[in-house]
Amino acid sequence: MLRVFFIANDEDRIKTAKSMHNLENDQDAIELLKHADHAQDEYFLKAFDLDFNDQSMYHLILNTSNLNPEECSKIILNLVCLLYTSPSPRDS
Repeated sequence: MLRVFFIANDEDRIKTAKSMHNLENDQDAIELLKHADHAQDEYFLKAFDLDFNDQSMYHLILNTSNLNPEECSKIILNLVCLLYTSPSPRDS
């Protein structure tokens, strides 16, 4: 299983939340993100006993403020190919 975490700066997260949820102002988006982040934290803790923000559990962290969806896809695909199609040192 490959675990990928996507991050973005606050400005981009607010802009995306406003667009996706048809929100008029930044404060509404900030509140939505605050509640969504908290719900996600709680879910990971209760369902998997994991800290969602513990970056050590991810194989890859991509900053979507600096990478577009196509670039993210290519990076993930390349990593999958590297990890799952190349012989590993354990196979020798």
